[in-house]
Amino acid sequence: GTYSNPYIIEDLVIDGGGSGSCIMIENSDVYFRIENCSVYNSGGYPNAGAGIQLNNVTKGKLVINNCTSNSYGISLYYCINNTISGNTVDNNNLNGIYLDFSDSNDISGNSADNTHNGIYLDSQCDNNNISGNSADNNYNGIFLFDNCDNNIISGNTANYNSYGIYLEDSDDNTVSGNTANYNTYGIYLEDSKNTTISGNIMNECGLYFRRSFEEQNIDTTNLVNGKPLYYYSNDVNLGPANFINAGQVILVNCSDSLISNLNVSYSSNGISLYYCINNTISGNTVDNNNLNGIYLDFSDNNIISGNIASNNAD
Repeated sequence: GTYSNPYIIEDLVIDGGGSGSCIMIENSDVYFRIENCSVYNSGGYPNAGAGIQLNNVTKGKLVINNCTSNSYGISLYYCINNTISGNTVDNNNLNGIYLDFSDSNDISGNSADNTHNGIYLDSQCDNNNISGNSADNNYNGIFLFDNCDNNIISGNTANYNSYGIYLEDSDDNTVSGNTANYNTYGIYLEDSKNTTISGNIMNECGLYFRRSFEEQNIDTTNLVNGKPLYYYSNDVNLGPANFINAGQVILVNCSDSLISNLNVSYSSNGISLYYCINNTISGNTVDNNNLNGIYLDFSDNNIISGNIASNNAD
């Protein structure tokens, strides 16, 4: 197949019979397209198959396929420069779309709902574009794990998950313009540096860190319950003017600051301080957060007084 005349696999209905993958392409560097196929009942654990599986493939396009009721909907291993677009990968047992050691792929406009991981980038998946997908009602909506760097995650919906968008051990990624509502954690960063987070919408959840406190690029275009998310790192003498109408407040290595008279509720953590000293948190209402109203980690000599903190999970 060539760019203008690719090989085409289309309009197939395949029952995998509970063994292996329904369609597998491997060791291919020619242009091809798999389109409008319905594939289901691939092999299960421990040798999980996929509706469509690509191994060591480039120049492939998977478009408008229905890959449901499999272990994995679509899986890519050691794949470069493929397009996965407009597919339905709902209701699979493990993963909707799964990438491992796969770079520079375009994952766009897919529906990856009602599975364990909606879209899962496993080890060393770099420079992929994940945009315009639906990843709802999963355990993890969109999950990057283990050195998945320089990816763009934009314009997706990741609602009603435990973790909306979850980055672990993955650096230099961009998370922008996504909607992550009604999760326990809207966006969760663990051991992930230099993440650019902008323009995301989170309702009844928020941003959470685990060992990823500094070296982040997070601005106030992110909204938590329609109000700005304030993230400050290495600042001193912050005051009420720095937290106007806050939806969530996160301070990292900040000191001698005042957080007062805010209503920061229905987030993940309402107000969070990491490695902060000599700050005052007073007169705030921090109710109905998924985790904690006020959360301090490695933070000393802070004054916490006169706050209302009720109906938080922890």
